[in-house]
Amino acid sequence: YMPLDSYSFGTPYPSGTNSEARIDNGHYAVVSPLYIKDGWDPNDLSNYFWTPGMLDDIIAEAGAVTDISGTARGALLAVNTNDNLDVFYKREVTVEHDETYRASFWMYLLEGPAKIAIDIKEKSTGKLLGTYTTETFSNTSSAKNKWSNVQLYFKVPPVEDIHCTIEDVYLEIRNDLEDSSGSRFYIDNIGLTSLGSQCPMPADPLDIECPPKPLILTNPMLINQAKK
Repeated sequence: YMPLDSYSFGTPYPSGTNSEARIDNGHYAVVSPLYIKDGWDPNDLSNYFWTPGMLDDIIAEAGAVTDISGTARGALLAVNTNDNLDVFYKREVTVEHDETYRASFWMYLLEGPAKIAIDIKEKSTGKLLGTYTTETFSNTSSAKNKWSNVQLYFKVPPVEDIHCTIEDVYLEIRNDLEDSSGSRFYIDNIGLTSLGSQCPMPADPLDIECPPKPLILTNPMLINQAKK
């Protein structure tokens, strides 16, 4: 679900470059955090900046973490941000009118500051329908070095209340903090759940909106002037 024009894949040593093996700024990997260290150049381990790895095939180093499932080989998304607001997860989903949804994921902050946004975009045009941003997680935040659950509730308006049909959309998760190169975190268990009308939810969920209607010129004189 990583867009092709976004983060670069972190390829382990010796196949990858030093930046790829490190999962350096602007890189990502889908990997168990217990085995990131195994992908580094052994001569570069004095600079290691992810969570501890394995001492051997069975015992983990002190302070090691797993994915949210708690299994040793469970994979997650390791992200090392750059200075851009790049998307690191993009997924096509189908939504229904007059329905409320919960988009959620788990985040483990290693190095801040970090701020994450969830965008909902119209598939056919790419226009933004709604967005949600987290707080800024600093290095002194209570979220550092532990798993935190991030949730977004959004409602698709009834079809009679809007001037367009919303069905297929993109759910995108991205960095929302410029000049944050080097911020590192793990992402796991990204999900979208339809709640139904009876499920409890925040009083003011984010309402996604139709994109503005395009301007249509019908006066020939205006059309000619527009071409000039």
